[in-house]
Amino acid sequence: MFVLKAYQTLFFFLVVIVMLGATVDAAPATTTKGCVQCFAPPKCPPCTNDQVCKITPASCDSCGSGECIPQVKESCIQCFAPPTCPPCTKDQVCKITPASCDSCGSGECVPLVKKRCIQCFAPPKCPPCTKDQVCKITPASCDSCGSGECIPL
Repeated sequence: MFVLKAYQTLFFFLVVIVMLGATVDAAPATTTKGCVQCFAPPKCPPCTNDQVCKITPASCDSCGSGECIPQVKESCIQCFAPPTCPPCTKDQVCKITPASCDSCGSGECVPLVKKRCIQCFAPPKCPPCTKDQVCKITPASCDSCGSGECIPL
C-alpha cells in the first residue's frame, strides 16, 4: 500500500514537471470562421534568473505559447577612438571621463586649480660680486622664493 502511494506521488510530480516544461500553450477551440478561439492568453512557466519569458502571440492557427529562453547578456557599445579634449587655454586643464559600457567617454577643458604658493616678501637679490664674478638670479617659483649668487665669469 505504501509503495503504491509513493509511485502515485512520484507519477504526480513527473506529470507536473512535464506540464511546466519548456513551453506553456493556451487552450484552443475552433470557431466557425476557421480560426482557433483562445480562452486564455499565452503564459510562461516560471523562468530561472538567467532566463526570460518569450511569448509567441496568438494567430488564426494557434493560441500562442510562452517559453523560457536564455537571457542575452547586453554587450557594451563600440567606441572607435579614446576620449580626447579640445585645445585648452593656459588657465585650463584637460579632464578625461573614461569610457564605460554605456558611454565612449569624453574630454573637456576645466579651470586649472592653482596651487597655493609660498609667500615671498622680497625679490631675489645678489650679494655684492667681485669684478671677476657675475650675479646669477634664480627666479622665484611656487615652492621657493628664488635667490641670487655670484658666479665666476
